[in-house]
Amino acid sequence: MTTPHPAEVFLCLTGPDCTSELTGLYDVIARPMSIALENLGEFLAGAKFEPCGALVGPGRLKHCSSLRELIGRHLLVEYSGRDDLAHRPSSQPC
Repeated sequence: MTTPHPAEVFLCLTGPDCTSELTGLYDVIARPMSIALENLGEFLAGAKFEPCGALVGPGRLKHCSSLRELIGRHLLVEYSGRDDLAHRPSSQPC
């Protein structure tokens, strides 16, 4: 059994000032965000600058060369199935 990966971003608005036009605008913003999720990960992964180094925690990444790279690798490994970028194997049974 595999863990489902998000494939679409939803932005939900509530409140007294929330109009149908504003809701439509956020829907327009969320759709390209969904399309760009993997491209964003590719853009961020591989960047090298401070802070960098070892990572502590239960994630699949052990080190990074920058915070930007950490975010990019995390997006690609966790949400786009890029196991080749992970330093630790998945703990999920297949």
